[in-house]
Amino acid sequence: MMKNLLRLFALSLLSVGGATSFVNIASAQTARTGFFMETSKFRHQINPALLEDNPYFSIPFLGNVYASTISSHHSDAFIYKVTDRNTGKKSYDTFMNPSVTPTQLYRRLGNKDVSLDVDFSDNIFSIATNGFGGTNLVEINLKSASRLELPNNLFHYAKEPNSFNTYQLNHMALKHQSYLEFGVGHARNIDNHFTVGAKVKGLIGLAYADVEANQLQLQQSGMGWQVSGHTRGTVAVMNTAPTFDKKGRFDGFEELSPGITGWGLAADLGATYEVHGVEGLTVSASLTDLGFINHKKAYALRNDVQRSWSFDGFRKTQQENENMLNEGIEQFKDDLQELLSLHDGGKTTKSSSLKSTLNIGAKYKLPFVKHLNVGLLYSKHLEGDFSLDQFTLGAAWHPIAPIEVGVSTTLVKNKLNFGTMLTVQAPRFQVFVGTDFFSGGFSEDGLLSSRANNINLGFTIPLD
Repeated sequence: MMKNLLRLFALSLLSVGGATSFVNIASAQTARTGFFMETSKFRHQINPALLEDNPYFSIPFLGNVYASTISSHHSDAFIYKVTDRNTGKKSYDTFMNPSVTPTQLYRRLGNKDVSLDVDFSDNIFSIATNGFGGTNLVEINLKSASRLELPNNLFHYAKEPNSFNTYQLNHMALKHQSYLEFGVGHARNIDNHFTVGAKVKGLIGLAYADVEANQLQLQQSGMGWQVSGHTRGTVAVMNTAPTFDKKGRFDGFEELSPGITGWGLAADLGATYEVHGVEGLTVSASLTDLGFINHKKAYALRNDVQRSWSFDGFRKTQQENENMLNEGIEQFKDDLQELLSLHDGGKTTKSSSLKSTLNIGAKYKLPFVKHLNVGLLYSKHLEGDFSLDQFTLGAAWHPIAPIEVGVSTTLVKNKLNFGTMLTVQAPRFQVFVGTDFFSGGFSEDGLLSSRANNINLGFTIPLD
């Protein structure tokens, strides 16, 4: 699953904004477009109060599958189509290929630091039924969330190390958490205007990583570099121990061994209010994933604050062949390992909060067009020092019983993205597919041009 933690840095970095990414990853758990739709069965993932009077049974493992990447850069900032000088064939390689000029890299990279958020959620099982004065839910989900941050000048150093004798890399970070979630929920009407909902969730940890490097100073020394600063990390992968090379540096994990890393608890809270005096207007608010996991089977990785170590620098592509992209990623991973120089810190216990989300929304049923909704949804995702804001404007139309169509536009990282969702419902069967970030085209190198991509699909059996 995660043979090498530092490979996550390389794979994520070199897949930024693309159709696939470095790990399966959960700030979001369902497409935001579905929030505005009457037939969306999984709106309760955004606000548990929306579970009210929405009974269903999900097809195991296929009820609600969601995957998302949101990045600061397009993938073509790091992956380039190059020509093999021996065969004349075109293939992809990283920015470390000698045929990729520094000017090309810096033009696409710009001045921003690199960041990437990747989320994944799979509904393994869920059933919602009416009873006890409201609607009740039992569900099992697999969730995963990751975030990567790298400084812009890391890539200047990697590409043209001899431009300066000294480099300062202020901050690098990788956070990852995967877990199983066992939840029970209930939603009910309080009166004619208020609906409240809540979930309580037991969590089983599967994987965790928190790796950070601060104030790294690289000083040219002969043919190599001397590095000083502070690097540290905590990792846990099921029941699998990390491995270290002959110099004592972290270089991966033993063969994957089934197990759990720890336990935790979480809750979702939400409410909706049908505004008195404004027919058709409903406002809502929720807090989701308020909780933690205590990873008892974790391992510390560290490097003394005052210690300095040698680094040979990042290597350029050595061979041009059809596998050079994979080889380039592997090479970049190895060089990152050497740069961070993480050593064994022994076993440890680490408590980690979930990626909590505040959601505030409003939806209005237009009086002059039947079954046409418009609305707004604001979300703020929080995880320690990291935060991400999303604003969505959406509309949904349910012209006939079997079909509902939703459209949306979302502002994230100062970029507008367009999305859509379709639900098709037959007697005792519903299928839906949608995205909040519709990719409108490809770059000059044939890569997806969007910095944000997601997909949400599922199969359910309505019980109402």
